[in-house]
Amino acid sequence: MITNLISAMDKSNLQFTILVTQKESNLFDDILKENQVNFKTILEKPISNPIWRTLKNGQKIKKALLELKIDVLHINCSNASGLKYAKLAKRLGIPKVIVHSHNAKIEKDIFGLKTWFHKHWKKKYSIYPDVTIACSELAYRFMFSKKCNKEKILLNNGVDTYKLQFNKIIRNELRNQYGISEDEILLGHIGRFVEQKNHKFLIDIVKELKQRNFNCRLMLLGEGYLKPEIFQYAEACGVASYIIDAGVQKDAYRFYQAFDYFLLPSLHEGLPVVGIEAQAAGLPCAFADTIDQDIKILDSSVLLPINQISYWVDYILHDKTERKDTSFIIKEHGYDIRSSAKTLKEIYTS
Repeated sequence: MITNLISAMDKSNLQFTILVTQKESNLFDDILKENQVNFKTILEKPISNPIWRTLKNGQKIKKALLELKIDVLHINCSNASGLKYAKLAKRLGIPKVIVHSHNAKIEKDIFGLKTWFHKHWKKKYSIYPDVTIACSELAYRFMFSKKCNKEKILLNNGVDTYKLQFNKIIRNELRNQYGISEDEILLGHIGRFVEQKNHKFLIDIVKELKQRNFNCRLMLLGEGYLKPEIFQYAEACGVASYIIDAGVQKDAYRFYQAFDYFLLPSLHEGLPVVGIEAQAAGLPCAFADTIDQDIKILDSSVLLPINQISYWVDYILHDKTERKDTSFIIKEHGYDIRSSAKTLKEIYTS
């Protein structure tokens, strides 16, 4: 999302540095270099334990912020730890501090510490950012307490509507590459292999469809700590041969062309970029009803209950949506990346 915004933005009078806890992928190196974006990591070595990582991160972030001599600090976060850093930034004298919410729920952990800390930080630190942004109304309420008296800005998760226009040539190239025949229905999903994304539900859908002799396959794009477990589950369900592991792709936007359906059964989301992208590509989309309802832009998109697999299977079996170019509809609803980038620059420079 961040690299998309920077790429689409008029960068005159702006110099970007992306500051992260740790680097986990080289996927964005080329686009960062192309846009002359500096990249700095806080931790020298990756730490898998989130609590220990947060503690080590907190010890070093003050030094990193001082070294960068920042005019505007834009904190993108999925929990209220970003508000804690907003307090630190204001005490360090950073002129403008933005906190940007991209999530709507905390994933469960063994002792419930994540949820406790999130609620504590939300209550205590919501007064510190100068600007508060969220990708949806749900994401805003999740991140900021009622004590927050700053202007509320909802910034649409814009996508490149031009790149996502339905393209039969790209569709045929990718389907040929992965050996998908014309009569096979390709279900698609793009997301990290984490509990939030609910991959086992996708496997259950394929299992049910196969029991009904439906000719389909499922393509998964992404990586994550649950990936081995998910493919073991597919094996146990007897559908592993129908699952395509496409990994992480630099040009993931192309894969929407190959799909026939896009499925997002997430346990929680803010307003997911992949859902906007899939609709811009003209795909029939099924979203979990746990996602902010603003995700539904096209009439053909549906919100389905996360605990009723039969609804999802029946939708795929009976949907008659005709694939066509819908990118202009997404643009009309304000989800073009250029519009979002223009708004964000105005926030930076106002």
